[in-house]
Order: sequence, then C-alpha cells, then structure tokens
Amino acid sequence: ALPRPPSSLQISDITATSVRITWNYHVNPGDISYYVIQYKPRNADRDYAEISGLVTKFYTVIGLTPFTEYEFHVLAVNKIGRGPPSEPSYVTTGETKPGSAPRNVHVRPLSSSTMVIQWDEPITPNGQITGYKLYYTTNPSLPIQSWKSQPVQDNKLTTISDLTPHTIYTIRVQAYTGIGPGPLSDPVKVKTQQG
Repeated sequence: ALPRPPSSLQISDITATSVRITWNYHVNPGDISYYVIQYKPRNADRDYAEISGLVTKFYTVIGLTPFTEYEFHVLAVNKIGRGPPSEPSYVTTGETKPGSAPRNVHVRPLSSSTMVIQWDEPITPNGQITGYKLYYTTNPSLPIQSWKSQPVQDNKLTTISDLTPHTIYTIRVQAYTGIGPGPLSDPVKVKTQQG
C-alpha cells in the first residue's frame, strides 16, 4: 500500500527567511524510502515548491520571503509511490528591514518656507511599517547623516517648514519596520517659492 501521511508537524526556529520543520511517522518507518516537504505562500495561486529525498524527520527550509504566511505539508514515499500529504501546517515568517524604498515621493511647495511631502509605502515592506523618516537638505553632496530629518508616524504625508525662500531642497524618505530602516527613496529636488 501507499504510505500513510506523516503526523504532528511542528514548526520552530522561525526567522525572516527560514523555518525548521519536524514530523513524526509511527507506522513501520522501515518501509519508507524518503519524505517530501511541499510548501508555498498560503494565499498564492501557484504550485507547491518541493524538497524531496529527505531521510530525516526534520529539515530547515531556507530562501523564504519575510513576513509571509506559508503552508507546509510533508508526505512519505515508499516503493509503491507517494502517500497522501499530512495535514497542513501554517506559519508566518519573521520580519526584517524593508526591502525597498518608499515610492512616488511627491513634494509641493506651500509657501516660501513650507513644503508638503507625500509618498506610498514600499513594494517589499518585509514586515509591519512602523514609521518613516524624511531627510532634506540644500546640499545633497553631504552624507545623509548630516541632512535635516523628521520622523513621521502612522502617516504617508508630512510638512516641513522654516525653509529658506527661493532655494532648492533635496528630499529623500526611508521606511522602518520594528527591525530597522530600509533603503532611501531616490532624491527629489524642489524649489521653495519666493519670499
């Protein structure tokens, strides 16, 4: 007969890009040739990725996408063929820093000394975005640490004021997760209005 499905899938050692899976096989394991792990992002409309030929009852799956819910199955294979998959096990990988910068940064001068800046969240947030940091300067050749900056919580819009009239400012935005900051957006240049 085909082998029964493995049982008691346990998922541990969860990082942003890897998880460790262990399982049990109670029926005479001597008849089993090897095990296969199948997995995919839970809501993805695509085939399972497979890791085949496993002879242990544990394995660390790597190369996963951060902050993504995955579905895992394990199945046993014997001389007859593949048995049915185990009950699915679900896990969400850990967070990491944002993988891309905030997008579509738009700057609008409001007056000679104030601007409004708006942006969209990164395409690959890699976690829950906890806030943003806006950097601005009149001298973009300075290192970013020397630019003026302003933190922005729970919002994708902010204003900066006390600017010099009729002056070109360079603006960049950076997203944060609980783990840390992501890359900076491309610089946007804008000129304040005349006084």
